[in-house]
Amino acid sequence: MGCPRSGGRNPLYERSGVKEYWVIDPVGHWLQQYVLAADGKYAPEVTFENTGTVTSAVLDGFSLDVAELWRE
Repeated sequence: MGCPRSGGRNPLYERSGVKEYWVIDPVGHWLQQYVLAADGKYAPEVTFENTGTVTSAVLDGFSLDVAELWRE
């Protein structure tokens, strides 16, 4: 399956000032992180497939080993 490379930005979230959101696909084993930039638009997303560590831009000190999402 793969991760979507376009269309993931959400204009409603941008207008509402949502500073960060994640999209997680438990079947395809990927996570995309979107962070609101200073210009009010989402910066290019960061995509993690199967492994990696995602660090929240909003929750100080919070990070997650993406592989833990797929652990059974």
